[in-house]
Amino acid sequence: MALNNVISKSFTGVNLIMLSLVEETEPKEYQDKYFMFIKAVPSVRSDTSSSGKSYDHKSAITFKMSAEKAYAMSFALSQYALGRGKLYDEQFGNFVMFADGSKSQYGSNSKKAMNVNYYTNQKSNKTNVSLFTSSDQTKIPFFMTPYEASSMSEVMKFFANECLRMEIAGPGVMISRQNNSPRQPQPQAQAQNGNQGSGGPFNQQPAQQPTQPQNQQGFFNPPQSQQPTP
Repeated sequence: MALNNVISKSFTGVNLIMLSLVEETEPKEYQDKYFMFIKAVPSVRSDTSSSGKSYDHKSAITFKMSAEKAYAMSFALSQYALGRGKLYDEQFGNFVMFADGSKSQYGSNSKKAMNVNYYTNQKSNKTNVSLFTSSDQTKIPFFMTPYEASSMSEVMKFFANECLRMEIAGPGVMISRQNNSPRQPQPQAQAQNGNQGSGGPFNQQPAQQPTQPQNQQGFFNPPQSQQPTP
């Protein structure tokens, strides 16, 4: 079993969010060949970095995420970015993704969660969108303006689209496809392109319509009156 990285994207802030699309080289029969990881990485002070901080990947919290789950999180981020998050909270509760690390071969042995919510900055009194990740030992907040949340939503949707596209295009996937074979030319077209005089039902010249005799009786050629014979 091995994982190949296909696409990766990082979102930097006080902490770090990393999104990656990977390929499972030997997936089990019931598993997807392509899926995603989303990882929250906390920052730590650093005297050697120009920004004064670095990221502690040993304390990161990682989730395995299907394309369907990525679509759901992308939708949640877009609605919070548009200011509709409270409406969804009241009707359905906020978006949250749970994982039990003890049952995952890719995570630690702790239970963890990642949720989308609002956060109000007490100093500026402005509302941000938060992607809050927590486990038994660690809590990692990631704050975004509505514009940044909308951008992350679009990137996540793109990753999900690519994930499904490659899954469908891969070998061993049964999918119904329409017959896109080119249309056959009509018999008349074949007759025009064929050799004249070669015979066959498609190379015969069309029958000519009989012409009406000049003196034929009809609507515009009424019969000539005849004189009675004595």
